[in-house]
Order: sequence, then structure tokens, then C-alpha cells
Amino acid sequence: MSFKLVVIILLIFLTSCYYTRNKGQYRDFEKIDFQNKGKLKLDGYFYTEYEGGKGNSINIYDTDKIRPIIFYVDGKVRVYSRFSDKIKDDANNLKLNSYEKINKYFQAYLKDTYNRENNSFATYNGWGKWRITGDTLKIMYYVAGSAAVPFPIFEYWLLEFDGKILNDTTFVMNKYINRTTGKAKDINKIYKFEEFNIKPDSSIID
Repeated sequence: MSFKLVVIILLIFLTSCYYTRNKGQYRDFEKIDFQNKGKLKLDGYFYTEYEGGKGNSINIYDTDKIRPIIFYVDGKVRVYSRFSDKIKDDANNLKLNSYEKINKYFQAYLKDTYNRENNSFATYNGWGKWRITGDTLKIMYYVAGSAAVPFPIFEYWLLEFDGKILNDTTFVMNKYINRTTGKAKDINKIYKFEEFNIKPDSSIID
């Protein structure tokens, strides 16, 4: 048995052990009719920018980052953790600013993810649904607990983002809700559109 096959089997086993919280709330959210009607462009992804501090540059929290979100025509959504610049400066990207480089890195990541043979074994981590009512945008998605996040390991926690659509290439997120704990906080994050023709296949998630 190849090492790659062993890893795939292990991943399937581990993800099957996850307990998914708030299933009822998520099912109720799914029942809302999905209609985009041109409110948001879907031939790419949206992202918000996080400006790094001026402290120790070795610390990831002191670097510029983006949080990308991909919307799908079937009402599904993929919310990513923050991405930072991992591209080396060369003749092709010396003139790019920090956020252009991060977007370039994220697009390379999307290409790699799309071409992976084990893409069909995707977990629910980061996947969810999105709905629009008027100009109000609501996203519900699951996050897998791990040592890197403040959620118990082997649990999917349901999170929610609420926002307002400004135009088809811009929206602002103004509230974050942890549906598992009930805790909410106000935020103010502007998301901008980036055209890109490669995205993970949403059909791999029920």
C-alpha cells in the first residue's frame, strides 16, 4: 500500500470522526431560497485585507494578510483562513504590492487544490451556504476544531458572517456570530472582488 493511499485513508477516517454542531440551524438556513440575481459577481473570489503590524516580522500576525471567500451559483460558499505572502521577489513580481503578491499566492494555491487527486476527499472545514435578502448578505459555514483554533478537536463549529452588499464587486461584513456559543461581535471588513477562473469544485460537498 502506497504512502499516499495510507494518508488518504487516514484523512477519511479522521474526518468521519468529527461531530458536527448546530445541524438544525444549518438545515433551516439551507431552506431559504437561494437567489443571487446579479447581486455579486461569481467568476472569481472576494477578499478582505488585514494590515500587519510593525513588530517582529517573523510573527505571522505582523505580516499583511487576506481572507478570501468564494461564492458559488449553487448557493455554496468556501471561506478560507487568512493567507499571507509566500512568494519570492523575482523579476515577475518585484513591482507588485503586498496584497497583489498575496492574491497571486492564493491563486497559485487554488490551482494546486484544483489539480490535487485527493480533492474529492474534502472535509466540511470552511464550506457552507450563502443567502441574500435585498442587499443583506448572510453566510453560514463550518470550521473544524484543531490545536490552531479555539474549538475542540474533532468538532465542526457553525459560524456566521452578516454583511451588506454595496455593489456586485464590493460588500462589507459587519457582524460575526459563533452559532455554537452564541457569542457575537461587530466587525467592519470591506471585501473586494478579484476575477479568477479556477475554484474548488463545490459538488464535492453535500
